[in-house]
Amino acid sequence: MARTSTDPPVTKSKRVWVQNVLVNAQLLEARLDAAVRRGDGDRPDLAAEELEKAVRRLLYSAKRAATRQDPVPGRVANWWRGTLIEAAYQNLHAAEALIVGTYDEDDVKAELPRRWPESRSRWTATTHGGERSTSSRSSLKCEISSELAPN
Repeated sequence: MARTSTDPPVTKSKRVWVQNVLVNAQLLEARLDAAVRRGDGDRPDLAAEELEKAVRRLLYSAKRAATRQDPVPGRVANWWRGTLIEAAYQNLHAAEALIVGTYDEDDVKAELPRRWPESRSRWTATTHGGERSTSSRSSLKCEISSELAPN
């Protein structure tokens, strides 16, 4: 995607987290652009348009925090509290959570193999001793399978 005039200027940074935020924001923008273009062109979906605007605002805020434009903390305060890092990643993660609302069934199926190990490890970590009952595990698999089953 070409840089627009509303994007914060890209700066060279030695900080790895800055590059991580900027690259992930670009990745999410590309996914959002693809999802929007795949949408039903015959009738506009107002909810989808609002969701797209919200995701773009969050990505813009993440990039501004990563490039030290907003918030503009003092040097000591930023070092002590990690204000810029927190602001950038909070906006980035919120955008990532919202963008799921723009996904169609194929996008969800494509994302699931990538996300399943993460959710599975969290699922196991939240149990006592790492063990879940067989019925809980099978009910989770059934729930996921029913969500992805073709109508």
